[in-house]
Amino acid sequence: MYDRIKLLKLREKRGLTQYELAEKAGISVVTLNKIETSDMAKPFASTLKKIALALGVGIEELSDENDDQRVKKDIYQDINSAMRDRKRIACDLMEIDSFMFRYINKQLEIFKRDLGMVFGIPDSMLLEASLFSGLSWSRRGNTTHETNYPKVLGDLLALQNVKISIDRVDICLKSVDEIKLYSGVAGIYGIMDTEGNMLRIGESKDIADRLLGQNGHVIALKNEEYPTMKEYINGNDEFGADYYFTILAIEPNVGRKLTSLQSDTWRYYAETKLIIEEKTYLKGNRYKENAIFTGDKYIPIKVQKEMMHYYYKIDLE
Repeated sequence: MYDRIKLLKLREKRGLTQYELAEKAGISVVTLNKIETSDMAKPFASTLKKIALALGVGIEELSDENDDQRVKKDIYQDINSAMRDRKRIACDLMEIDSFMFRYINKQLEIFKRDLGMVFGIPDSMLLEASLFSGLSWSRRGNTTHETNYPKVLGDLLALQNVKISIDRVDICLKSVDEIKLYSGVAGIYGIMDTEGNMLRIGESKDIADRLLGQNGHVIALKNEEYPTMKEYINGNDEFGADYYFTILAIEPNVGRKLTSLQSDTWRYYAETKLIIEEKTYLKGNRYKENAIFTGDKYIPIKVQKEMMHYYYKIDLE
């Protein structure tokens, strides 16, 4: 909130009448008079900013010091609450013995070598992904690429707008024969309408099988198995006539074929990154409750929204 007495004194100090200040700020004198004289006035922040600019001060110079203290108190309470939560988490972590810590560290060394060095991912993010995935890769008998870790890391990298190379190819596939040329090819694809609008984006280790196979998109769209796609493609629509596919990006070659861990991480990253860039989270990649983008439940939807706001300046309902 603002302090009307501060405002009044600043105006008088500069030798301005209400009319002169209102004209200089580009607001009505009636509005300024109400702001200066009424404790019930609730001016917009944009209006206070105009007044502060006209007075040659920052908007904070018009703020109520008591209100500042209330805000600080709220912030302190939030911090203390968060620290209490982290204390509980830290106590839980202390139950992990030294043997388990050595095992976890050994796995993280693999991630640093296979992912950090190849894609330039910082160690802190590798650890952050392991926490979101619930350290699922540490279960007895699992190898790293058989877990949730690559999926979580890929989504996390994309949500935090980390830059990893995605070479767009945009290859149109409007016939079965064209799709079959990409049998065994890993990459990212899109579903397009006849006007060229991107409706949905996905990833696959085998694009041809993902589109044409027994559980592929052509059959799934015919059976209307994607609830969010019914708005765009119905069971009577035909592939090639009413919609088609586009290969957006093919798995890169970094001097040698990617390992399974590297391949999975890149695909999940590229999928989510392109979903954000193409805004298909408003169309066929739209999800409710589980997640904003790909339906992954490992990163809480609240956290996904916070990252989208912070890293992309996008606010999602």
